[in-house]
Amino acid sequence: SLYSGCGGSAYGFQKAGFEITYMNDNNSDAYRTLLENFQKRSANPEIEIVHGEDIKNVFGFPSADVIEGGFPCQGFSLAGPRKVDDKRNMLYHYLKRAITFANPKFFVAENVKGFVTIGENAKQSFFKKGKIANLGSVASAIVKELEATGAGYNVKYELLDAKDYGLPQDRQRIFIVGVR
Repeated sequence: SLYSGCGGSAYGFQKAGFEITYMNDNNSDAYRTLLENFQKRSANPEIEIVHGEDIKNVFGFPSADVIEGGFPCQGFSLAGPRKVDDKRNMLYHYLKRAITFANPKFFVAENVKGFVTIGENAKQSFFKKGKIANLGSVASAIVKELEATGAGYNVKYELLDAKDYGLPQDRQRIFIVGVR
């Protein structure tokens, strides 16, 4: 689990029967939350699974069947300035690096709806009936990079809304899934 935040995605995978072997978030509050909710409750709490390092400085990842990560969304968010060259928009590169090292069977990446349209002219139509009709050029390039990562992945993406899955909020996110 990369860019783990409070561990919500990892918790979902854990509840589905997956063993969490590595988590990382360099935000100190997120790191402490992960320690409390995952490290201390691990089957082997003496084996370090929670890390609080800057992802740019991580060069080794354990092998894994799955890598999941919601790479930082602030630069893509409709609530922000949405600058293509925002350095946070490049953090997906470290997800690619983890995929290359770990060679998972599949990966799941998550981001905000604004990821689809970053850098695009508002006159174009990227959504139709609540679904993604087209990816913008930046998002398309990132998806193509993820497809070519490591041994290569078949990548699909979809816009999902938390309210459609029993959560009491309207929270649209793009999910990108790659299968080796």
